[in-house]
Amino acid sequence: SQFGWTKSQRWGRQVRPEVNLDDKPEGAEWIEELGEEARKMCSKPVGRKVTAHDDWLPHNVRLDTNLNLEVVYDWDSLCRGLETVFVGKACGAATSEDLNFFIDSYEEASGHIFNRKELRTIAGTTLWMRAFLARWEQSQSDSKDGYLRSRLKKDSKAILDLPNRAPRA
Repeated sequence: SQFGWTKSQRWGRQVRPEVNLDDKPEGAEWIEELGEEARKMCSKPVGRKVTAHDDWLPHNVRLDTNLNLEVVYDWDSLCRGLETVFVGKACGAATSEDLNFFIDSYEEASGHIFNRKELRTIAGTTLWMRAFLARWEQSQSDSKDGYLRSRLKKDSKAILDLPNRAPRA
């Protein structure tokens, strides 16, 4: 799978030995449910094959004064994959208010309007990334809520509704 999922490891490969995201701590059930929904949405991903940069952290790019991409660093993150998965990952940090704006802007720049199935792959990817980060945060904290978990609660409905958005005019 795109995320290294197996039937026994729903959150992908274990990155750190001391953190097992497949443990089921009390209070994480809602995150598990959203993660499972995201996996279903991504079970048959669709989209165009593209070459893209897969790590859009701010230190990996430089923008000009008009916020146009000027330089990309970290070329080992250049890879081939589904455009919809790359867009979904890029939406991982967008607020619920910014999701449609980002996708509209991407469609305009690329000249490709995403169909419902492609939007489902984008939404599933975005939701899984958010659920993964919220689950990671929960594994590292004794508190019942944190920033990433509160963002997931706030934004999950907008992400799940993404495939039903009105087509661009």
